[in-house]
Amino acid sequence: MSLAKKHMKSYPLLQSQLGVFYDCLKYPQVMQYNIPCIVPLTDDIDCDRVEVARAVMLLATSPRACTVFHPYNIHRQYLSDILNGFAAAGISLRHVEKEEFQEALQRMMDNPDLVGQLRPLMAYDLSSTHQMRWIEADNEYTTQVLYRYGFQWPITARSYVHRFVDTIIGFDYFKS
Repeated sequence: MSLAKKHMKSYPLLQSQLGVFYDCLKYPQVMQYNIPCIVPLTDDIDCDRVEVARAVMLLATSPRACTVFHPYNIHRQYLSDILNGFAAAGISLRHVEKEEFQEALQRMMDNPDLVGQLRPLMAYDLSSTHQMRWIEADNEYTTQVLYRYGFQWPITARSYVHRFVDTIIGFDYFKS
């Protein structure tokens, strides 16, 4: 079983738990719901997620006027490393130019049997009446706020690509 499937279970918070969670974020200095405890950690902890969670918690303590943040690691992973990671897992992918990608994407969008596979990857309407636009991600502001709180993103470890590939494979995206 892949790591992704092993950890895909999630349970939503009850309304009362959600209220406690929001109170903890809003009033971190109040100890009412903070119960100190020790939790043993296993070897398969996703340290990247822990760092993002830590960054989000720090950002939650920022002034109210600072409300839009993009907390993600500023260290980039190169496409060639990711393609090599998929190749090592037995999945052959190749780099294509933007035009070839757009053509393949349009063919999938025009095929009613395939368009459903795109929905998890797209955050916008796929109907023919809407245009697709690429939006550049920029977290410079967020990074500066985090630096002021003493937070620094860790360098991306080599194991990141392996965990990423395992996660994508776990979603059965490449099933035939």
